[in-house]
Amino acid sequence: MTKDLNNVLDQLTVLINAKHYEQAKKICGEYLEKYPDNVYLLSILATVYRFEGKIDKAEEVLIRTIEIDPNHLPALNELGIIYSERGKMDDAITILKKAIELNPAWLPSLIELSIIYRKKGDLNLAIDILRKALVIDPQSLPVLNELGINYRAASNFDSAIAALQKALEIDPNYAPSLNQLGITYRERKYSGDIDLAINSFVKAIEVAPNKFATISNLAAAYRDIGEMEKAQELLQEVLRMNPKNVAAISNLAAVYRDMGKFVQAREILLNALEIDPKNIVAISNLAAVYRDMGQLDRAEEMLLRATNLNPNNFATVSNLAAVYRDLGKLDDAEKLLIRTLEAQRKKYSKENPVIARTYNSLAAVLIDKGDYHKATELLERALSIYTLYDVQDSGKFNLLANLATLCYTMGSTKRAITYIDEAKVGALQHLGENNPNTKHILDLHSKITAKTYDKAK
Repeated sequence: MTKDLNNVLDQLTVLINAKHYEQAKKICGEYLEKYPDNVYLLSILATVYRFEGKIDKAEEVLIRTIEIDPNHLPALNELGIIYSERGKMDDAITILKKAIELNPAWLPSLIELSIIYRKKGDLNLAIDILRKALVIDPQSLPVLNELGINYRAASNFDSAIAALQKALEIDPNYAPSLNQLGITYRERKYSGDIDLAINSFVKAIEVAPNKFATISNLAAAYRDIGEMEKAQELLQEVLRMNPKNVAAISNLAAVYRDMGKFVQAREILLNALEIDPKNIVAISNLAAVYRDMGQLDRAEEMLLRATNLNPNNFATVSNLAAVYRDLGKLDDAEKLLIRTLEAQRKKYSKENPVIARTYNSLAAVLIDKGDYHKATELLERALSIYTLYDVQDSGKFNLLANLATLCYTMGSTKRAITYIDEAKVGALQHLGENNPNTKHILDLHSKITAKTYDKAK
């Protein structure tokens, strides 16, 4: 390529990073008139189309690019991303593996392949790919960042934090890892983690002030500690900059819910759905508002709408099952969760924390129906998954507490004490004595051990 063309490609990269897509397309068009078969220009044009949401045009340009040069790695990688976004996971895997066969050290395709396996639920394979990528380039920030995301998806928070902190040792101002580190601290919920999360989000925003997702994450962290006015102010600032940001509207509605402002939450969510009628997060949040207001029929209606849009959105299905429980439709809730488990087992190659959460939901229904033995079996199965993935969070400790309660109810006092002891030790070590979950577990521990002592007397 000529020096002039190299400079143009650099300029296009800058424009794309700044989201100046129209200007980038204009320059691509001008130079493609001179160099109609230049695969680098064509790949960049396809990327612009993808960022604009014009997926059909992007795919058309990429197919043309690959016809010109079947071994052009950027085009193969970009087409793999498009197939992934369209849900064509097997096609995406095939084309990304072709890129990797051409160049085993091609990090972009290794990273994208790991993302696809994460989406499929095969977290161990995704992590293995990224570890191999780190052998190729131990200093790769995108690889370390994605490794942190995968460890967090597996609820292995300590390993996630280690990977993200390594990225930040290399570049303390790497905004993606600052944001992901904040998310990880927020999800881990150890004593003091929320402060660490807030600090990470604040620094990420200092580095990249216009990242709306990070601002929303900071608002969510303030919401966690009850600072609703700060959360509201941040989200309103996002909406001043981008009034049609449906994610920010949904998050603001969640803040209003916590403040007891259900009518305001409902109104802004209805506005969000005028902007994007198929936004599942907004639909699900509106269902939650209706549930708060006691309008269970409306909540059911909204969640059915969400599940029709995406039957494989397992969080939505779980919420629908919870509404069925509220309505006393226990058989419907049980059938729905059993179908969900069947779908999850088809999607994921192994049992993972996503499936464990469905076991929890199904166990709650079975407890309502009085089937304690089956509920215990499901909770123990969920516990085995958490143990496999080395999960140490409030979800695991509360599950242990539920198991202890069930075992005690069924007369299995030794098992009850084993579970509540483990819950107590884990909660004190990882959550801290002032955490509400820890206090609940300590209270339950006292009750179970005291009753057991009384029985022994």
